[in-house]
Amino acid sequence: MMSMYLDGSAAPASAVAGRSAGRGADRTDGAFDILALLGDRSTLARQPAFRIEEACSAAELSAYRRLRRDAFVHEQGLFSGHDLDDRDADARTVVLVAKDRDGTVVGGVRLGPVGDGPDIGWWQGGRLVVARRARGAYGIGAALVRAACARAEAEGVLRFDATVQVRNEALFKRLGWRSVRTTTVAGVPHVLMLWPIGRIAAQAAATKSALGPLLAAFQGPASQKLTHGPAALGGAGFVGDDGAPVPGTDVIAACDAIVPSMVERDPGWAGWCSVLVNVNDLAAMGASPIGLLDAVGAKDAAHAGRILAGLGRAAEAYGVPVLGGHTQLGVPAALSVTALGRTDRPVPGGGGRTGHAVRLTADLGGGWRTGYRGRQWDSSTHRRTDELRAMT
Repeated sequence: MMSMYLDGSAAPASAVAGRSAGRGADRTDGAFDILALLGDRSTLARQPAFRIEEACSAAELSAYRRLRRDAFVHEQGLFSGHDLDDRDADARTVVLVAKDRDGTVVGGVRLGPVGDGPDIGWWQGGRLVVARRARGAYGIGAALVRAACARAEAEGVLRFDATVQVRNEALFKRLGWRSVRTTTVAGVPHVLMLWPIGRIAAQAAATKSALGPLLAAFQGPASQKLTHGPAALGGAGFVGDDGAPVPGTDVIAACDAIVPSMVERDPGWAGWCSVLVNVNDLAAMGASPIGLLDAVGAKDAAHAGRILAGLGRAAEAYGVPVLGGHTQLGVPAALSVTALGRTDRPVPGGGGRTGHAVRLTADLGGGWRTGYRGRQWDSSTHRRTDELRAMT
């Protein structure tokens, strides 16, 4: 019996065979598309010439590496024998491949953390390749670059860069990348390029840009009379700093609030962080912590207890007493902590001058906090008490 499309034309034998073989079985390879069986040729014509997905099988990875060898070893002569390196052996490396309508790998790109140490949010892309027959009108290379950028941002990456051949610099610029500097790879001129990830800048703008107008009430003659002098908002040289010197004393005061949604869904961690951020603020001012005051809002006693338990664990770990505070139940989740410290030589955040040496100290231990990947790096909860106290 002859099979035909709904438009009256005969269906090819391959369609009939594919449909028959698919009955009663879960066919994913070679199954005839239902659109073809219905004769919806206009929809079929609009289907993209390729799709991009993560390479998950050994066959897909092998196909991608063959394309690299063809392009970078045989065609361009950048490498001898092969172009494999330690990034290929790193389990954290992500490979995205482009497949044509037949499922054949026609391009790919890789991305992953820089270096062998902990993933600190700095990723690099590379080994972008497109099969010779698929180059040109389809725009596969540009699509792979865009997909890599999207994947990097989805992973919470803070910096994403790539070293590209000079001839490809214009393409990357059209896609929004910025040139950093020229360099050389395998004796060939390259350009280090940076994908602008503005998540932190956008967050800072959204949360801090309004502070100027909001704090205007604490500036000017009226505020000076109210505060008996020019020490409002920390005084000259300390406006907007991590902490504020208390006039006439060697005491530094710092205050931070935790995002309410975090207090609501992760109260123990919120309590820990409320101590962590305040102790760090005092340390940035060159002050040693002497006490904490907390203000807690919670829907019930159980929720408040979880907040205070986390706060108490951190206070004990850092060796800082909780001097007092205020707790209110039957209200939306809220948490703010004030920390007091002492120093006779506070360090201003804006004290740097041209020619000064700059030293960056960072704790690379730990890992992304569960539930906060790409946003919160936990380098404190696994530390011993003596290690934490040495940082204050």
